[in-house]
Amino acid sequence: MIDRITGLALELKTDVYQTLLTSSGVALTPLDIAIRPYSNLIYIVDKDTLYIYNDAIKLPSRKLLDKVVSTPDRLSVIEPTVKWAKYGEQLKLNLYFARPINAITKHKLLVKYPSALVSGINDGTLYTPTDTKVWVTGDPKNRKLRPTETVKLDQFGEYLFTLETHYKDNTIDYDQVVVSVPTKKPLAEMTVHHFLPTGTTVSGIDFDVLTGKLRLLATNKTRYLLDEHKDLMLVDFTNKQLYFHENYDSVRVIK
Repeated sequence: MIDRITGLALELKTDVYQTLLTSSGVALTPLDIAIRPYSNLIYIVDKDTLYIYNDAIKLPSRKLLDKVVSTPDRLSVIEPTVKWAKYGEQLKLNLYFARPINAITKHKLLVKYPSALVSGINDGTLYTPTDTKVWVTGDPKNRKLRPTETVKLDQFGEYLFTLETHYKDNTIDYDQVVVSVPTKKPLAEMTVHHFLPTGTTVSGIDFDVLTGKLRLLATNKTRYLLDEHKDLMLVDFTNKQLYFHENYDSVRVIK
């Protein structure tokens, strides 16, 4: 479903927020939206361009989790273990001594940004990973290792949070969480002003109930039916033949 449309940005909310971009990577400024019936396709229009998106959700990559595999029975953990977050969100992180069967000597929390920059976090302040100030020393008084840490998610992409904990018996364990601030680019986009009379622009879109075709509402208060072209074919690998959905006068291969 679409969560909201504003004059500045559009965010697609299925199970998560996804910031919609144009094919050139610019944040979209929408005028209207329409959902194609019986499909997962989302049509969005600005004053000059029609964009087509799907509602698929990309899972955060597990390839970033380089430490957790080595310590599956970790005693200290990061919460919450959210997979997605909204751009600009202040993400709150709590560190817990989940299984207090060993005394803690020190621990640190690192964040790897989508830009690949790595910083240590302590009491809301960012430090270089090697700075001694990233470490919090001593055994916690309760299961919460320190006060809640907050990180502003001001980059698109995947954030890797790593908790490294040292114990009195000289063992070390790690917990890691990947949080994605996702974006989505269109499957297709096309300019639409040439479908309309000179001097008019698009002010809205919808789908015709009877035909299922897309309609463009222009600034002259008239709706124009857009007959979308279907470019589908069946490939017969055995007989080396192509069966097209529509009729063509000729077919050629463009190298």
